[in-house]
Amino acid sequence: MNFDAVRSTVDDVIPAMWDTSPRGRLLVREGWPAASCENVAVAVAAILEDRGFGQWTFVVSSRPGEDNSHAWLEWRDSTGNVVFSIDPTLHQLDRW
Repeated sequence: MNFDAVRSTVDDVIPAMWDTSPRGRLLVREGWPAASCENVAVAVAAILEDRGFGQWTFVVSSRPGEDNSHAWLEWRDSTGNVVFSIDPTLHQLDRW
């Protein structure tokens, strides 16, 4: 897997989403990147697959008892171990 090309693809997707969603249907413009992680992850996964980088695992996680969640992508090896993660909206979480 060419992870430099994967990173480049991720860098291409978000500006394209901004350009194709002028009314903010794909991305939440106020408070970006909050509430956009699922849409971004899905779009990135689709473009990665289209460009020949395989099918990535869509991950959603939340803390017990909380309503909010976070989503990102993982590339896993044949045993299920995470080899690479993509989370272009991670910076919305203060502790990360």
